[in-house]
Amino acid sequence: RPCCGSFRGPLPKVDLGPLDKDLLSRFLRRKRWLWSTIVSDEVLLAVAVVDLGWLASTFAFAWDRRSRRMLADRSSLGPGFRGRVEDFAEAGCEARFGGGRNRARVVRPVRASAYEVDLALGDLRVEAWLETNGAPSPLSEVVELPPDAVTTTQKRALLPVTGRASVGGRTFDLSGAVAGLDYSNGYPPRRTIWKWCFALGRARSGDPVALNLVQGFVGEPECGVWVGDDLCPVAEGR
Repeated sequence: RPCCGSFRGPLPKVDLGPLDKDLLSRFLRRKRWLWSTIVSDEVLLAVAVVDLGWLASTFAFAWDRRSRRMLADRSSLGPGFRGRVEDFAEAGCEARFGGGRNRARVVRPVRASAYEVDLALGDLRVEAWLETNGAPSPLSEVVELPPDAVTTTQKRALLPVTGRASVGGRTFDLSGAVAGLDYSNGYPPRRTIWKWCFALGRARSGDPVALNLVQGFVGEPECGVWVGDDLCPVAEGR
C-alpha cells in the first residue's frame, strides 16, 4: 500500500505498478503533468506539459506584469505519442511535447541540479534554467482518494532562474526571477474538480515567500507556505 501523507522533501521515482492496474486502466486513467512558472519584475510565464496516455497537450502563457495584459496564450493538442511525462520529479525528470518549431520541454538530467525549460509555441519562446541549489525543500504528497484513486504530487518553489524569453518582438531577461514547479502523477478520479492558487515573490521585509493552496482534489495535504527556507503546512484553501 502507498505510504500516504505530506512530506518535506523530494518525491522519489513514482512506481504505481504495485497498485496492479490493468493495461486499459493504465492507458485511460493515468494522468501525469509538469507545470513550470517563472516570475520576474516584468513578466509572468507558465509552461505545462500534460500526459493523459491516449492524449497529450501543452499550454503556455506570458503576462506583462507592468501593463497587466496577456502577451501570449498558446496551446497545442495531439495524440499520446506526441508527448510524455516521466516518473521522476527530480533528477531524471523529463516532460516533453511535440518538436521542431512547436515544442515544449522541461528536463532535469540525472546529474544536474537545474531544470531546463525549452519552449517554442508560435512567437512565444522561453529558454531558462531553474536551479535547485539554494532553493527551499519541496513539498511532496501521496494521497488515496475514494473510491479507488491514488495520486502523487510535488511542489517546488523559489528556484533561482537564469535565461530569457521573447514574445511579440520583445525580449525579457529572466536573471533574478524565481520559479516554481508542479509535478503530478497518478490515477485521479474520473470526475476531478479543484481550484488552485500558486504564488511566489517577496514579502515587504524582503524575505522570499511562496504558497501553494488547493480547494478540492488532494486538499489539505498539498497546502503549504514557504518563508525563506521554512516550509509550513496550512489548512485547505477556500
